[in-house]
Amino acid sequence: MFGVIFFSVTCGGPKETLRTNQDQKKDMVARAKAMFCVSLLLGLSWVFGFLAAMEETKLLFQYLFVITTTLQGFLFFVFFVLRQKNTRELWQNLVKTTSKSGSSQPIDLIELKQF
Repeated sequence: MFGVIFFSVTCGGPKETLRTNQDQKKDMVARAKAMFCVSLLLGLSWVFGFLAAMEETKLLFQYLFVITTTLQGFLFFVFFVLRQKNTRELWQNLVKTTSKSGSSQPIDLIELKQF
């Protein structure tokens, strides 16, 4: 099942004739990396969850399951938002804007539209 999903995400998409082989290869590698990260983040916590059902190491795997599950949102944010240059620059501009306007003032949606 994992192989079928991996193939459809990386290679099985619609083919475009105007793109070069280099662009297709970069896109396929980026999709494979994203698929690997998502599979690791979502799958690892559930592996710990299933291992927590065993009596010998129950407490250890329960702690690992809780830690990995609670870190998923943060790690998704790091891997898929902060690693992209354009979104990282937007976050930096947003932080600079909020620090200039004062920490007690909320940011208006009009200010956000300029980014």
